[in-house]
Amino acid sequence: MRNLLANTQERLYFKDLESRFIAVSQGYVDGLARGRSVADVIGKTDFDIFSRPHAEAAYLDEQRVIETGQPMRAKIERETFEDRPDAWVSTTKMPLCDERGEIVGTFGISRDVTAQIEAEQERNRINAELAIARDAALEASNLKSAFLANVSHEIRTPMNGVLGMTELLLDTELTSEQRARVVQIVSSGEQMLGILNDVLDLSKIEAGRLELDVADFDLLAAINDTCVITSAPARSKELELEVRFVGPVPRWVRGDARRLMQIVLNLVTNAVKFTSEGKVTVTTSAQATSAGRSRVRIEVADSGIGIEPGFLGHLFDAFTQADVTTTRNYGGTGLGLAISRELVEMMGGTISATSEPGVGSTFRVEIELEHARSAGHEPDAGAAETTAWHFAPHVLVVEDSPVNQLVVSQALERIGCRSKVVADGERAVAAVQRERYDAVLMDCNMPVMDGFEATAAIRRLESDARHVPIIAMTARAMDDDRTRCLAAGMDDYISKPLRRLTLEQTLHRWIPSVPSRGRDEQSAAA
Repeated sequence: MRNLLANTQERLYFKDLESRFIAVSQGYVDGLARGRSVADVIGKTDFDIFSRPHAEAAYLDEQRVIETGQPMRAKIERETFEDRPDAWVSTTKMPLCDERGEIVGTFGISRDVTAQIEAEQERNRINAELAIARDAALEASNLKSAFLANVSHEIRTPMNGVLGMTELLLDTELTSEQRARVVQIVSSGEQMLGILNDVLDLSKIEAGRLELDVADFDLLAAINDTCVITSAPARSKELELEVRFVGPVPRWVRGDARRLMQIVLNLVTNAVKFTSEGKVTVTTSAQATSAGRSRVRIEVADSGIGIEPGFLGHLFDAFTQADVTTTRNYGGTGLGLAISRELVEMMGGTISATSEPGVGSTFRVEIELEHARSAGHEPDAGAAETTAWHFAPHVLVVEDSPVNQLVVSQALERIGCRSKVVADGERAVAAVQRERYDAVLMDCNMPVMDGFEATAAIRRLESDARHVPIIAMTARAMDDDRTRCLAAGMDDYISKPLRRLTLEQTLHRWIPSVPSRGRDEQSAAA
């Protein structure tokens, strides 16, 4: 025991019933103060070494151990002195017994944990400062959101009046010059209203007041309808806008259709805006994650100006664009991507981007969607009554994409047509030989036999008295593509993404309102 006490650096000590030191280790003495020896401590109490508050606390702990016989384990306590800086120790005290088992004092060990405690105190101080800064930032964000919301609402009220009155003005008699100016007012007003809507959405998101409206919806129709909105700007720039569905994609899903369309519209609009030549491709795919759920991926790829690597990390920040020349050359507020990111994250999804300057960019959205709870979503009642046909035209759909087959078939049903679907041109030729159709919707790019070859084959089989209208249905929207389709023997041309009104108007141009003579019995009965 003497050798142990003389050589260990642990702070060991033995005390009697009056808490006087009867034995201590050299490590205990070294930890107290310079110049002290073991002899200086023996027979003393904590009141001779420490400050009175600490000595009193230590005395009470030791008397409690003596009275109860229960040890005190790893108590963190602050040692305070009159002549040196304070220290922190982890102290364990146990009853000291004689050979008869009677308690004659206490035995203790104290470990210096000053460094650990000071580090923890520093962490707590930093965390407290961070909490104060976070609260201040949150308050500032709430104030900004409230300001943006108020400003947006105040401006939207007169702006709605401006747009409403200009629409009424367009219904009156105007000269061509006046009408052109009013149309420009409407266009500018709608652009401004779009910016205000973005600002308002951002303020709602930051204030935590934006809620998702979850319901069953047609995913394929939502994506197609969204892309239709941007098809006109794409055509005006002679861009190819292609909409693709890869693999099995669930058609009816459950989610916020309007917000998903807003995300896709932002991405496609940006792609068209920043692309001067080439194409924009919207690709949708899905992977089943569990029973009744799928993770849907929507990719928007363009051949535009691209983004420098240094800007990709800030691309989804509010009011941020690649550089000052972006705003000057292309316009915009830099809110669309920030809002899209917030909406995607609200839906539990992710959004990312990859890009190469001068080559193009690809934006990816991944959202897990629940399959629709309702079964058998039927077309709206009375949809067929909106057409002028006195029968249900029979239309052959030639399309290799299973998802596009569903989209086109559904659109035909809604305008009162019956449809049959085949996946390539070779099957289309065989189908026309077996049965008569009022029109053929012909995709151009297909395996086995493409639309151009199939059209030529059908035309060779026709007689002068039998001519089936063939309408090209393609994602290519250039003028020379239309010319090529007509030169191949097709009668008309519809660009993808299909717009139901355009489809209906085109079919009405080629299918009479009453059945023609010589129709087969099945069509006549229909």
